[in-house]
Amino acid sequence: MGTTRRVFCDLPPIKEAIRQGEETEGLWAFIDECDDPLGGGSADGTYILDALMGSGLRPAGVSTIRDPEIISKAWETGIGGTVKGMLGSKVDDLHGEPVEISATVKLLVEREIPMADADPTSRQNVGKIAVLDHDGITIVVTELKAATEMMNIFKCLDIGITGYKALLLKGFGKAYEEVYKGIADHYIVPDSLGITSPDVRKAGHFTRIRRPVYPLDQEVDFRYE
Repeated sequence: MGTTRRVFCDLPPIKEAIRQGEETEGLWAFIDECDDPLGGGSADGTYILDALMGSGLRPAGVSTIRDPEIISKAWETGIGGTVKGMLGSKVDDLHGEPVEISATVKLLVEREIPMADADPTSRQNVGKIAVLDHDGITIVVTELKAATEMMNIFKCLDIGITGYKALLLKGFGKAYEEVYKGIADHYIVPDSLGITSPDVRKAGHFTRIRRPVYPLDQEVDFRYE
């Protein structure tokens, strides 16, 4: 006699996650596990950012969006200047659509940053860094991929987030809970787009696998004797 078992997780829709953030006091950390830089994500996904931009969650912080084109514009413009253009989702079409920004350049940095707060000697090269302010959302943009799930990028760049309503962070949620312990009040992993989705059904388009197969196809159950 076989037994059916589910091996995937259901993530709350982004609209529901945003609603919770708008209706609840405290700092919310929205974790984008679907675009995990350490897991192979593009690191430029914008699905949750797009929803955040359309919400009332202000002020907010975003760590991070990889976009060499916007970085180039920011460095050409200089601190205090305005950068206009389409941000993110340029590596592929699996992590959302580019979002339009008109942002003030707050900071320009070109140096390595730590991989982990617990070990400042472990460094990572993320290329140039630009901190932009778009409509009350502080967006940390990097030239190369940045893995920030083990470090507080805002503290690293001397960005004060006291009084912030939301953070958008890319990577593994449990790791962020350790980094932002005592800072963030709520953590949520909303449904998003990307190749590192915790829901394997949404991780991408599979071409080299026999179908039907569990759990990609609804008519197939996981069974063991």
